[in-house]
Amino acid sequence: MTAIHAGARGYLDHDVEESELLTAIRTVACDRTYISANVTQLLGVNASITGRERQILELLAAGYTDREIARKLQISEHTVHSHLDRLRAKTGLRRRADLTRLALKHGMPK
Repeated sequence: MTAIHAGARGYLDHDVEESELLTAIRTVACDRTYISANVTQLLGVNASITGRERQILELLAAGYTDREIARKLQISEHTVHSHLDRLRAKTGLRRRADLTRLALKHGMPK
């Protein structure tokens, strides 16, 4: 995973299917990060989630919208999106509902 730390925007398992490859290409083309779910399973769920990312996960699990999260944390909505993108990259979870389930599984919100 040193490639991700060096700035790579995507990382795929060597035996990825064509549909996932296309999804990864489209995701990276939209200036987002994509990491294959198989790769993230090797890392584990707690792949160095920051304090701010944890705050955003808690608010997400509490049902806040991105705009509401931004207001509550006094950051821009764009910054919220950046944190969510990093969370998706770290966890391998693509959908908002999956991130919410992850947060609830780990006892969020408090």
